[in-house]
Amino acid sequence: MRTSDEMFPIVEDWLQSGLTQKAYSQRHDLPLHILPYWAGRYRKAQQDPISQSDQSSSGHFIPVSTDKNMHGGMEVVLPTGVVIRFADQVPVNYLQQLLKACSA
Repeated sequence: MRTSDEMFPIVEDWLQSGLTQKAYSQRHDLPLHILPYWAGRYRKAQQDPISQSDQSSSGHFIPVSTDKNMHGGMEVVLPTGVVIRFADQVPVNYLQQLLKACSA
Protein backbone atom coordinates (compact mmCIF):
# COMPACT_ATOMS: atom_id res chain seq x y z
CA MET A 1 0.00 0.00 0.00
CA ARG A 2 1.45 3.35 -1.03
CA THR A 3 1.09 6.47 1.09
CA SER A 4 1.08 10.18 0.38
CA ASP A 5 4.38 10.47 2.28
CA GLU A 6 5.90 8.09 -0.24
CA MET A 7 4.13 9.26 -3.40
CA PHE A 8 3.88 13.07 -3.11
CA PRO A 9 7.67 13.51 -3.50
CA ILE A 10 7.46 11.32 -6.61
CA VAL A 11 4.65 13.49 -7.99
CA GLU A 12 6.71 16.62 -7.28
CA ASP A 13 9.68 15.03 -9.06
CA TRP A 14 7.46 14.22 -12.06
CA LEU A 15 6.10 17.80 -12.14
CA GLN A 16 9.65 19.15 -12.30
CA SER A 17 10.82 16.55 -14.84
CA GLY A 18 8.96 17.92 -17.86
CA LEU A 19 8.06 14.36 -18.86
CA THR A 20 4.60 13.04 -19.61
CA GLN A 21 3.08 10.83 -16.94
CA LYS A 22 3.54 7.83 -19.21
CA ALA A 23 7.22 8.56 -19.94
CA TYR A 24 7.98 9.23 -16.27
CA SER A 25 6.19 6.05 -15.18
CA GLN A 26 8.07 3.94 -17.72
CA ARG A 27 11.41 5.49 -16.77
CA HIS A 28 10.80 4.78 -13.05
CA ASP A 29 9.09 1.39 -13.46
CA LEU A 30 5.74 2.60 -12.09
CA PRO A 31 2.50 0.94 -13.25
CA LEU A 32 0.80 3.39 -15.64
CA HIS A 33 -2.23 4.01 -13.39
CA ILE A 34 -0.23 4.97 -10.28
CA LEU A 35 1.07 8.41 -11.26
CA PRO A 36 -2.27 9.81 -12.54
CA TYR A 37 -3.97 8.64 -9.34
CA TRP A 38 -1.38 10.19 -7.03
CA ALA A 39 -1.10 13.36 -9.13
CA GLY A 40 -4.85 13.83 -8.60
CA ARG A 41 -4.49 13.22 -4.86
CA TYR A 42 -1.56 15.66 -4.77
CA ARG A 43 -3.54 18.40 -6.58
CA LYS A 44 -6.50 17.82 -4.26
CA ALA A 45 -4.25 18.05 -1.20
CA GLN A 46 -2.84 21.36 -2.47
CA GLN A 47 -6.30 22.94 -2.71
CA ASP A 48 -7.95 24.88 0.07
CA PRO A 49 -10.25 22.40 1.90
CA ILE A 50 -13.20 24.83 1.69
CA SER A 51 -12.93 25.32 -2.07
CA GLN A 52 -12.32 21.59 -2.50
CA SER A 53 -15.65 20.67 -0.89
CA ASP A 54 -17.43 23.40 -2.86
CA GLN A 55 -15.97 22.10 -6.11
CA SER A 56 -16.90 18.46 -5.54
CA SER A 57 -20.54 19.22 -4.71
CA SER A 58 -21.15 21.95 -7.27
CA GLY A 59 -21.33 19.77 -10.38
CA HIS A 60 -18.61 21.72 -12.20
CA PHE A 61 -16.42 20.16 -14.84
CA ILE A 62 -13.48 18.05 -13.78
CA PRO A 63 -10.20 18.04 -15.71
CA VAL A 64 -9.91 15.34 -18.36
CA SER A 65 -6.80 14.42 -20.29
CA THR A 66 -6.35 12.24 -23.31
CA ASP A 67 -3.60 9.89 -24.37
CA LYS A 68 -3.02 9.56 -28.11
CA ASN A 69 -1.59 6.09 -27.49
CA MET A 70 -5.03 4.75 -26.50
CA HIS A 71 -5.78 4.16 -30.22
CA GLY A 72 -9.45 5.12 -30.12
CA GLY A 73 -10.17 3.87 -26.62
CA MET A 74 -10.47 5.89 -23.47
CA GLU A 75 -9.69 5.62 -19.79
CA VAL A 76 -11.28 7.37 -16.82
CA VAL A 77 -9.37 7.56 -13.51
CA LEU A 78 -11.65 8.44 -10.61
CA PRO A 79 -10.36 10.31 -7.54
CA THR A 80 -10.81 7.08 -5.58
CA GLY A 81 -8.22 5.39 -7.80
CA VAL A 82 -10.75 3.31 -9.73
CA VAL A 83 -9.77 3.07 -13.40
CA ILE A 84 -12.46 2.48 -16.05
CA ARG A 85 -11.17 1.54 -19.51
CA PHE A 86 -13.17 1.48 -22.74
CA ALA A 87 -12.01 -0.16 -25.96
CA ASP A 88 -13.76 2.59 -27.97
CA GLN A 89 -15.02 6.09 -27.34
CA VAL A 90 -18.35 6.17 -25.48
CA PRO A 91 -21.20 8.70 -25.77
CA VAL A 92 -21.03 11.59 -23.33
CA ASN A 93 -24.50 10.79 -21.91
CA TYR A 94 -23.40 7.24 -21.09
CA LEU A 95 -20.23 8.50 -19.42
CA GLN A 96 -22.24 11.01 -17.35
CA GLN A 97 -24.62 8.29 -16.16
CA LEU A 98 -21.74 5.98 -15.31
CA LEU A 99 -19.89 8.67 -13.33
CA LYS A 100 -23.08 9.59 -11.45
CA ALA A 101 -23.58 5.93 -10.54
CA CYS A 102 -19.96 5.66 -9.35
CA SER A 103 -20.30 8.70 -7.11
CA ALA A 104 -23.60 7.61 -5.51
